[in-house]
Amino acid sequence: MDKYVNFAKTWKSVGVTNRLRWQQNNSLGRFNKYLLIRFIDRYGEKALEVISETGLAVGYDDGKKIVDNLNLDSNSLRALLIPMEAISLLAGVDSDILVESSYGPGTICLKVGDCIYATLFDGMNVGADFKTNACVSYSTGLTHAVSERSKVKVVKRRCAGDKYCEFVVSLG
Repeated sequence: MDKYVNFAKTWKSVGVTNRLRWQQNNSLGRFNKYLLIRFIDRYGEKALEVISETGLAVGYDDGKKIVDNLNLDSNSLRALLIPMEAISLLAGVDSDILVESSYGPGTICLKVGDCIYATLFDGMNVGADFKTNACVSYSTGLTHAVSERSKVKVVKRRCAGDKYCEFVVSLG
């Protein structure tokens, strides 16, 4: 038995368990990506509805974790953007909250320097509208975690050739 314990301790000390966990996550990510590619190839625009529903659900789950940790106020416009800002930071993308929104009263904007979802669609033959739909669905899920009344609109899109992405959020 000591031989097996020593073996396990040795592998743990060199970080093999962490590497295996990373490889498993990496493999799962690649599996999901190829699954998404095949799904889009086979069903085309019909896949859009399912991807939107999935993006909304995943965004809500991710947003709920952020909201629960930060105890955000569901009536605050600024709070609506915090989950989106956190995801940007986690993706290593600069973002700025524009409190003085030029899109009217009761709105707030998040300006994102690069597409935080770009790697999701690498190698896929999908257009900017498809990417935007998935992005809006996920972002709406993030804001719905703060308040179900939130509405998200993307007014500038990197995937469509703009220099940055800009999200306008309001309480509906």
